[in-house]
Amino acid sequence: MAWSCTGKTNSQLVSNLKTNGIIRSERVVKAMNAVDRANYVSRKGEAYLDSPQFRILAVTLLTPVVEILHPTDLSDTEQQ
Repeated sequence: MAWSCTGKTNSQLVSNLKTNGIIRSERVVKAMNAVDRANYVSRKGEAYLDSPQFRILAVTLLTPVVEILHPTDLSDTEQQ
């Protein structure tokens, strides 16, 4: 279940997503580690929850699971 992926840091969140099989590509791991969610949310203490986060100006940052789906799908088709 994706909601068990919450971490205390960005790298812990990414590691949990990989451990639970949500991230399957090392390229996605590197990308997710390079972009800290805390830089894009208004409630810094909730940045690493595996749930949607509100950004400044009432825009929603998607759950990490949804953020990962598209890059993972792209990386699978790149190899073909």
